[in-house]
Amino acid sequence: MPERLAIAAALAVAVSIVVLVARRWNASRVARLAGGAPLWEALGETPDGRRALVAFSTPSCAACHTAQAPAIEVAQQHVGASGVRVIRVDASTHPDVARAFGVMTVPSTVVLEPAGRVLAVNQGFAPSRRLIEQLQHVGAGSGWLANRLALRGHWVAALDLLADPLDGLGAVRHYTAPVRPVLAEFDRLPLPSASVDLAIFNAAFHYSTNYVKTAQEALRVARPRGTLVILDSPMYRDPTSGARMVEERQARFLAKYGFASDALPSQHYLTPARLDRVRSELGIEWQVHQPPLDWRSSLGRAIGGIRARREPARFPVIAGRCP
Repeated sequence: MPERLAIAAALAVAVSIVVLVARRWNASRVARLAGGAPLWEALGETPDGRRALVAFSTPSCAACHTAQAPAIEVAQQHVGASGVRVIRVDASTHPDVARAFGVMTVPSTVVLEPAGRVLAVNQGFAPSRRLIEQLQHVGAGSGWLANRLALRGHWVAALDLLADPLDGLGAVRHYTAPVRPVLAEFDRLPLPSASVDLAIFNAAFHYSTNYVKTAQEALRVARPRGTLVILDSPMYRDPTSGARMVEERQARFLAKYGFASDALPSQHYLTPARLDRVRSELGIEWQVHQPPLDWRSSLGRAIGGIRARREPARFPVIAGRCP
């Protein structure tokens, strides 16, 4: 009996070491993936302002069709069409695309930002809960943007709610640039007042439950005349379009799963009026920059708006000067 216990303990330790090594290896692969245009070029697609869920499969992969495909559908329904586009890739006919994304097996899924930043790589089956967390991830994620800023000589704090070694703050250890990981929420920043020059909300600001409160906390830690930047948050000129988008997403989820996709409250989207309210209450002067789209992306947005019978979301770069 003692020998069996010793063997079992040794096996458990060996398995734990293998799992740890595999996680670190996968995290390092995420950190080494080339971002930006090369990945979009490999896909043959053009970014349209939404996060992309790239799903790799083959016709002979049973798990791809019976397990991964339904999980992707659940995640897509939960996040909503305005928040994610699903790009399916047959790895057997496009092995070059699989190599570009570092895919070693099927099913595999990759969460890709519009700017080409890889948020997460799932080698093997990924349950819907994990995909939803990755697609709706609030904060610094794997620290890609923080690393790029640190490489330019800036002192950077990367804030997030997850310390996951793959797509959370745990991934920053793979970067050579010094990045300070901070596990916190953006309404309660554990930073001294007047300590930062630039506060960036990257695909995060629309998850706030109170825009004035969130911006006010950012102002607290910003130095006088500092800058607040909002990236990759959906914006509508007409608030009824944003409200309809939320209603559509909740109705789809309710019809299919019996409950609405609003377990985590948030403001969901921005409007000029909402930005103006923040300006009037906090004195922030906003500048809204709309990146130009190519004709394919513009046509896709127009067709999507016609089908949905509402204004399609925009994803501008919003910069605010602190008073």
